[in-house]
Amino acid sequence: MVIAEKISSSFAKKQQSGEEIGLNDFKGVSELLVKVAMGKIEIFARQAFLDTNPNTPQDTWLSVHDALEELRRSADYDRLAAILKNADQQDNSPVMEQLAREFDTATMNTIVTTLETSPYVRDTGGFRRRFEFHKTAYDITQDIGDDRFEVSVQMPGTIISHNADSKVNNIVTWSFPGKMLYDRRIEMMVTSRVAR
Repeated sequence: MVIAEKISSSFAKKQQSGEEIGLNDFKGVSELLVKVAMGKIEIFARQAFLDTNPNTPQDTWLSVHDALEELRRSADYDRLAAILKNADQQDNSPVMEQLAREFDTATMNTIVTTLETSPYVRDTGGFRRRFEFHKTAYDITQDIGDDRFEVSVQMPGTIISHNADSKVNNIVTWSFPGKMLYDRRIEMMVTSRVAR
C-alpha cells in the first residue's frame, strides 16, 4: 500500500507540473512492482522450504534465490510498462489479473524447478502445500487488518492466571486489532481451578 501511495503521489506531481507520464515512468513502476511481488513470494517460499526441509544446507535455498533474481532481471519490463500505461488509461483489470497469474506461475515454476535439481530435496509436493498455506495466511491477515477482535472466555471455578487484557469475575477478555495478526500469532491462555 505504501508503494502504491508513493507511485500515485509521484504521478500526481508530474501531472500537476504539466509533465507527461511516459513509458519510462511506467517501466520504473513495473520493475518496482515485480520486485515487491517477487519478494513476497520468496518470503512465503522460504518459510515453506524451512517447514518441509529443515536440515537442508543453505546453498540449496541460495540457488533458489539466485534463480528468482535471474527471473526478475529477465522480465520484459518494456511490455509490462506498455500494459501498465494502457491500464492507467482504461479498465484493464482482466489483463492485470492474467499478468498476475502468469507471474505467480512463472515464479513458482522457477522455485520448484530449482528445488528439484537439489539432491537434498526429495518431494516438492509438501513444499507447494506449505507455500499455499503461508500465502493464504498472509491474504487472510491482510484482509482483516482494519477489523477489531474481542474474545471472551468464561471459566469454571476461580481463575488462577491469564494473559488476557481484562478480567471480570471468571470472564477474561482479549481485545486486539486485526493488524496484530500480520506477523504473529496471538496466544490466549487462561487457567482456572475448580474446588472439589
